[in-house]
Amino acid sequence: MRIKYLPRHLFAVMLLLSLRASAADPTANGRIERIESLRVLRVWGTPREMGFAHGRLLGAALVRLLNEVLSRSGEKGRREYEEFRSQVGEVVRLPTAAREEIEGIFEGVKAADGSLPQVDAVQRPLTLEDLIVHNAADLIRAFGGSFGCSGFTVWGARAGEAGVITARNFDFEAFRGMVEAQLVLVRQPAAAGRHAVATITWPGYIGAFTGINDAGVCTFMHDGTGERLRTPEDKYTPMALVLTELLETSAAGDAHERAATLLKKATPYPFSYLVRVATPRVGGKVEPPERVFRVDALGLSENPARDAMCITTNHYLSAAFEPAANAGSWSRERYSRLQKRLDQAVTSHAAWEALASVASGSDGGGTLHSVVIYPELRRLELALAGWDDGLVPAPKRAPLALEFKQLFAKPE
Repeated sequence: MRIKYLPRHLFAVMLLLSLRASAADPTANGRIERIESLRVLRVWGTPREMGFAHGRLLGAALVRLLNEVLSRSGEKGRREYEEFRSQVGEVVRLPTAAREEIEGIFEGVKAADGSLPQVDAVQRPLTLEDLIVHNAADLIRAFGGSFGCSGFTVWGARAGEAGVITARNFDFEAFRGMVEAQLVLVRQPAAAGRHAVATITWPGYIGAFTGINDAGVCTFMHDGTGERLRTPEDKYTPMALVLTELLETSAAGDAHERAATLLKKATPYPFSYLVRVATPRVGGKVEPPERVFRVDALGLSENPARDAMCITTNHYLSAAFEPAANAGSWSRERYSRLQKRLDQAVTSHAAWEALASVASGSDGGGTLHSVVIYPELRRLELALAGWDDGLVPAPKRAPLALEFKQLFAKPE
């Protein structure tokens, strides 16, 4: 069966999920917190318990926005959405824990009002498939478009006393609602051996486009220039959910090898992504603290890393660090800008200056969030985009400094 992908704009807007929460259930495993101006949704427990709290707190707003998105999509957009939703089980394979968590979100949405809310634009109640489609976003299209993501990791003398510095810009289609809905989701699984994971995301979405765990392992997704499939050929596991699993189950010492194993199992993939996995260095390790995996329709490969610096925009690199023939000019230009600015000792100021130099802020798209992480110092700096008569790209706003002990504090 040929299954059509949804239009890009529909999935851009589907991420516009408001933070206006319904009344919190005092027995639920979650709460919304504020760390200065930053909104944090903290959930804990089993996957189903975390999902239930998530849906209970934010589900009503999710449904209101889904209804608004479909209302604005036109008759053709609504038909295509309903077609894909009806076939999502033939395309998407969810990891067991992720499925339980998404089912928990669905149950939490229902519990908030005692019944399933109506999606008026398509004249039916919310379904579990709506939430699966939402969490399969990276399966439906790649995310950088003409904007692209940029990032880097430096280590050794170049990183100074920090030891390792890793950073990224997340670029995507930007609308006021999307900009203002961003939050940090902190998931704290109850199962033994599972790490707490923080992602910069939107309500209802549990994948890790930008993620970090309490051991300092970091994951970042960028669009790539590898081969893509026109239509699905098999069931696929959303890559961002694979990275959530990686963060929950990996420590600094085994994250790269676990990433190689998990990503290999997920290939071939219908779209092309560059997946960065950065870690603290442990036990006198001399290997680069970052590996950049290339995931696409042909399988799994890697971008090379230099001796003390690894830069990633959106194109594949040869062993000689030359861009692939199909590398876009904007991707190559951003790579060059970062290379010039990072060819020196990197401080916090220099890292943010580098991110600002490659920020995107054009109409309809731009840098939604930026982060600089110091995994060996167990702290990070985060900036979210703002809206002031238009987009204010994230790295051009003052970042908020966060300690791991604050971000991953155990819930009382």
